[in-house]
Amino acid sequence: TCGNIRKAVEFAEKSNIKIMAVGITGHMHGTFLIDDRGNLTRRMAIIWLDTRTSRILDRFNSDGTADKVFKISGWRLITSMQFLHLKWLKENEPETLARSSYFLPCKDYVRLRLTGEILSDYSDASFTGLFDNSKREWSKELFELIDVPFHLAPKLLNSWDLGGYVTDDAAEETGLEPGIPVGVGCGDVAAMALGCGVTERSQLLANIGAAGVYERPMDEPRYDWNGRRYTIACHSIPGKWLLQANQMSAGLTLKWFRDNVMKSSEPYKIIDELASKSSPGAGGVIFHPYLQGERSPFVDPYARGLFFGLSLSTRLEDLIRAIYEGVSFSTRDNLDILLIDDSYEEVEVVMAGGGANSRLWAQILSDTLGTIVKIPKVKDVGALGAAILATLTSGIYRDYREAVANMVEIESELKPRKKYTELYNNMFKLYKKLYEALKPYYPELLGIIQ
Repeated sequence: TCGNIRKAVEFAEKSNIKIMAVGITGHMHGTFLIDDRGNLTRRMAIIWLDTRTSRILDRFNSDGTADKVFKISGWRLITSMQFLHLKWLKENEPETLARSSYFLPCKDYVRLRLTGEILSDYSDASFTGLFDNSKREWSKELFELIDVPFHLAPKLLNSWDLGGYVTDDAAEETGLEPGIPVGVGCGDVAAMALGCGVTERSQLLANIGAAGVYERPMDEPRYDWNGRRYTIACHSIPGKWLLQANQMSAGLTLKWFRDNVMKSSEPYKIIDELASKSSPGAGGVIFHPYLQGERSPFVDPYARGLFFGLSLSTRLEDLIRAIYEGVSFSTRDNLDILLIDDSYEEVEVVMAGGGANSRLWAQILSDTLGTIVKIPKVKDVGALGAAILATLTSGIYRDYREAVANMVEIESELKPRKKYTELYNNMFKLYKKLYEALKPYYPELLGIIQ
């Protein structure tokens, strides 16, 4: 992080740009444990990809604890959540928990190192499973439910508030000028929505990064009481919540395939060219991107990846395209639940993240959804969202609407092709049937190999 900040500072100096403020975002569902002086009490954080809490999740799903968590937080329990991380620590590393004064998400630990301030924001807090999303406050009842001290919860401020100033020590490590204001910031999910201008109910975000992040803004905390399919979180802007769903592995599946199957370091542009040589339908191959289990639209830490339909005529190009299509099917599976009573004709879909660098992938998503998909000029929308918040912290813009109008630009639009939409509708149905058919066998497989 310090190295990246130094690069930004060097670029600013060479370009005669004045740094006015620091905006921060980071991955969510991270548990960084510190003492009251800000020192780490556990050398390694537990992050969102970690599934060590699977057995506790099973227990809580069966004993009614998960129901209590949903009633207060609006969250269906998943292995990634700090609610389960802290319970795991309580049962397996009680001495670590006893030494700890606070738990922090990733971006708040970075800000702590920059400013010396221990705090968090509402967006990150709303992801923990320890937060009442309707009241917008930490829930003592949920802390008591896992027998974890309430003092572990950090103070909360708004994402656009001032979160401290760059200290002399941090300035020496990063090259920043001491005294520069640092925004409170927000978690990456909220930053992504803001960074591509998704701030209204009529918009949907499909961010295809390492994970898949799918969001829809709301003016009220609308819990999914019937299906518990989506979760609810605080947006990074005033008076807004996010309906959201998080796919465990999206672009990460393509990296896995390149690194471990192709055993290549080819740039993704070359991988993209290979995928374009396969036709829609990927030669009859369907891919399930559940390489690390799944957390939305269903919670299944035991699910695993799958190539279905392999034959002697299957080529490398087909497998790569099947990954693009399989992640797009998962994207549709998640966006479908955020539509509620609307159709795709009534909403705007924005695609961002690394996947948006591929025009082919964006076209596949448009064909899969049967609607126009918009691509922002800046693909790293989480970083842009953090920058937008920093402009509010420093007073460059008056509010988020003015900032978005000046900083977010749509670069292109992809229109669906009817004949391929029909093909993908049928493949999507089979994609879902395959998971339902195989679901009972994933725990059996893990029981055999472990």
